[in-house]
Amino acid sequence: MMDGTSQPSASRALMAEAHALGIDSATLSGPALQTAITAERQRRWIEENREAIEAHTAWIEKHGVPLACLGAADSGSKLGFDPARLPSAAQDDATEAERARRWAEENRDAVEAWNRWTDENELSLAQYRTF
Repeated sequence: MMDGTSQPSASRALMAEAHALGIDSATLSGPALQTAITAERQRRWIEENREAIEAHTAWIEKHGVPLACLGAADSGSKLGFDPARLPSAAQDDATEAERARRWAEENRDAVEAWNRWTDENELSLAQYRTF
């Protein structure tokens, strides 16, 4: 809402945030200013979290992507379902449920070992957790 002498409060807030981020708001319109603010926030977040991002990347390079063994969804026929007998959505649900059940069964020992290890050693990158 305008007070007759200044910009709407949302625009004032946008201008104040731009100023706080060091963005010259005089040369940018509303949408362009919002885009510049978003880009600057993203740039700062990446810079502030660079150490954790690099540590995570190094961990993935060393150990691989967690649960990569799940891969792309298998077709229902590979899991013993007759695709002609099941509607597509039901087949997808049944396929995913069977894949999850099989994965849990095949990896039970590894999951239990991982849980024991994290109980004893804490999660990797826990030092970067913000919650």
